Parts: sequence; structure tokens; C-alpha cells
Amino acid sequence: MTTSNGERTDVERAAERMDVVHVTRATLGGVRRHVIDLMLGLHRLGVRQALVYSPDEADAAFWEGLERLTAAGVASFAVPMAREIRARDDFRAGREILRIVRRLRPRVLHLHASKAGGIGRLAALAMPGVRVVYSPHASAANISRVYTGIERLLGRLRADRIVAVSESERRELERLGFVSPSKLVTVDAGVEAAEVRGAAGEAPAVPLPEGRIVICAGRMSPQKDPEFMVKVARELAPRFPDVHFVWIGDGELRPRVEAQVAEAGLGSRWTTTGWLANPFPLIAGAEVFALPSRYESFGYVTLEAMILGKPVVSTDITGSSDLVVPGETGFLVPPGDAAAFAEAVAGILSDPARAEALGEAARRRAEHFSRDRMAREALGVYQSLGVPAPAGAE
Repeated sequence: MTTSNGERTDVERAAERMDVVHVTRATLGGVRRHVIDLMLGLHRLGVRQALVYSPDEADAAFWEGLERLTAAGVASFAVPMAREIRARDDFRAGREILRIVRRLRPRVLHLHASKAGGIGRLAALAMPGVRVVYSPHASAANISRVYTGIERLLGRLRADRIVAVSESERRELERLGFVSPSKLVTVDAGVEAAEVRGAAGEAPAVPLPEGRIVICAGRMSPQKDPEFMVKVARELAPRFPDVHFVWIGDGELRPRVEAQVAEAGLGSRWTTTGWLANPFPLIAGAEVFALPSRYESFGYVTLEAMILGKPVVSTDITGSSDLVVPGETGFLVPPGDAAAFAEAVAGILSDPARAEALGEAARRRAEHFSRDRMAREALGVYQSLGVPAPAGAE
């Protein structure tokens, strides 16, 4: 309908509003995977979305995902955001986010990871009509007490929902007191299993080492703790002379890790591949997937390994405890206990029949963590905040 002078009515203008604007600084690794998959799943449900992202650290998979979103008609806006707290740069980024969001007039502003969560919630103080959803993707409380204080303050100032990507993350966030428990919800992360399996069938970007493979994947950073994995490899190498250790990824700790590998005499038994656009052929060729992380929120690569039928040995941390069923799909080990971690890996390497059973159970468990289910549950969160059900959505 239009008025007698041809102007659009308020109803028409409201119907043209964007449903959700997503904002993320993290455009690599698990957060990148989550944002792209979530947006693709929501698009299939008819949710009108836009993406504000920082291009500075974007990996190749992010640009590929952005192309898919663009082809689907999703608008995107590049806004540089620094990893560290930088008052001037953060103010500039917040002002630009505010300008974009006011132009798009979304019903919901969904912020992903701590930096976008901080800048976005401060900008949202000037947008009282927008509902704010925040997904921490591993709490900044793992970094320092300063970040814990910032998170608690912003949670009280501007947060309508905080979305955990695993139930164990929700419990952690409730314990930290970032927001009222009534505003905390869980939407288990998920991926499109068919895409993972299809990618695993491609030729590997680098040759698989000879022998049996224990594989890890992630940024070579304190969070992922590759130095711990070197200790594990040192324990295992004498017992399993045919086993090779592969780390898929790169990062600031790589020089230190490679020095420790050489010092331990593991140079011929350890491969660091660097970042790979498609790591799945290597993961598919491994005997065991290992996750030595100090903390996570979910652990996408763990789920992807499970989709490919790999038994998992992980530190017993947030996220992994939701995915790995001890003794059924793999094993959970106390963080910092390299001997126990090595023993869990050895138990799998020593028993091929058990390894096969663990891998098959992992594949079955992974079926729950689908992209479609994740998108439907996220839509339910948005609807609780006033986003209307898209036409045709269940």
C-alpha cells in the first residue's frame, strides 16, 4: 500500500528492514567457519541478512565463503578492526558500524567474538531500537581479568541474548556472570557434512607422509598449544616408529615449535604444513585426530574430523566435552597432562579394531551437529527478539 501522494506507508518501510546484521572481526578459523555457515543456513530459511567484517586477517576460506554469500544476494561491508584494544581505531570502527547499521535498520545485530562484541555493543548504545545478540566464540575471560571485567560491563549495558555455541560454553558463561542466565541460550554449532566429505575426496594439497598419522589442525598460538603436542609426540615416538605427526596451520608459535621439534629429534617425524585451503584429504588419511587446545568454545575441526570417521583425543575443555564421548568416540584428557594424552593416543594406535569402532561412533555422533539445525535454532532466537518468521520457513 502507498498513501494518496504515492509515498510508502510505515508498514511497507518496516517490511523492507533487514532482519539481521552480523559483525565479526575474526575472519579465519572456527569463527569464520561459524559465521559463513550460519549465514548460508539462515539464507536458505529466507532470513534477510548483511555482514560487516574486518578484512585484515581473512583467510582464503573466508573469501570463498564471502563469494557464496554475495552470490546469494547478501550485502557485505568491510570495516577494519584491530585484534588488540586500540582506542582510536576502535572508535573509528564503532562509528563506521553505527553508520552501516543505521542505514540497514536491522531488527537484530548479531556480534561474533570478543572484539566485534565489544565495539558492536558500544555502538549499539546509540541504537536503542536494535536488539543485540552476542556469540563470544570462546570467552575473552580466557585472556585476562581485564577482558572479564569488560565483558561483564558490556553484558549489563547492551545484550539481549548471549548465544553459546555449545552447552559447556553456556555453563562457563553462566559461571562467569557476563549476563543474566535468562538471557543465555545455546545453539550448538554445526556444519554441512556432505561438503566436508566431498572436500576430503579431493587430491591433498601436500603429500601425505608415509606411515600412520596423528594429525592436529589450528593456529599455532598459545590457545591451540602446539608446544604441548610436541611433548606428546616425544612420548609417543619411541613406542611407534611408524607414526608421523602432522600439524595443519601456521601462527606466531611456529618458530618455537619447530625449534622444539628439532631439539627433541623429531625432525623426520613431524610436518607443519602451513595453512591449507582444503585440509580434509589429510585429516581423512590420519589414524587419530588430536586437539591439544587450552580452551575452545566448540571446536569445528574436531567435528569435521568426526564427520570423516576419526577417533579424537582432546584436552577436556569447553566444546570438546560436548563433542567427544569418552570411550565411545575418543578420549578426553586433563589439560597439561602430556603423558595421559600420549597414553590415550597410544591406546588407539595399538588397537586397530577399537580405533575403527571409535571412528564409526564419532561419525554417527557428528550427524546431530548439522548446519540446518543450527540455522533453525538461531532463527528461533531471533524470533524471540521480534524477527518475523520468513515466508516458507518451518
